[in-house]
Amino acid sequence: MIKGVKKFAITFLIFCISAGAAANAQIMKPGVTLGINAVYSMPKNWFKEAYNFGIGGEVYGGIGLGKSYLIATLGYSAFKEDVSLNAETLTYTPVKVGIKQMFLLKKLFIQGDVGAASVKYGGVSENAFTAGAGAGVRLAGLELSLYYDAFKAKRFDKYANTLNAKLGYSFSF
Repeated sequence: MIKGVKKFAITFLIFCISAGAAANAQIMKPGVTLGINAVYSMPKNWFKEAYNFGIGGEVYGGIGLGKSYLIATLGYSAFKEDVSLNAETLTYTPVKVGIKQMFLLKKLFIQGDVGAASVKYGGVSENAFTAGAGAGVRLAGLELSLYYDAFKAKRFDKYANTLNAKLGYSFSF
């Protein structure tokens, strides 16, 4: 009887160790992603009547599991005025938080985010709500994406909308 209990205990111990090792292999470790983008903005709707284009950049970082990342972004863009309207240069500095979802072996992605921005125009600075969504492709760390962005400053009666082309580099570990 003691031999049977001993054999059962050894078998049970081996099973537990094997099951634990298999379960540990299934647990994903948190990943980190960091990146930088150059941004070319094309104003849309009423916003394009006062501004021809915007140029800027952004840095971001995020943590995630598998193919989903929680991303924090800090950006800056300056919009070139339409000279015929005597509009002044507008600067837009967003701070956003969002989700980036990777697809197809982490080569394609979609992203959406919301946040707050500082909008400066004519010597006046004010806070604005901002939100955006986009999609892109990532190859060997190089990222290319199209991104729709909108912000609403207090002095605007409507959202200022832009379509942004982004080119940058990111790495994950």
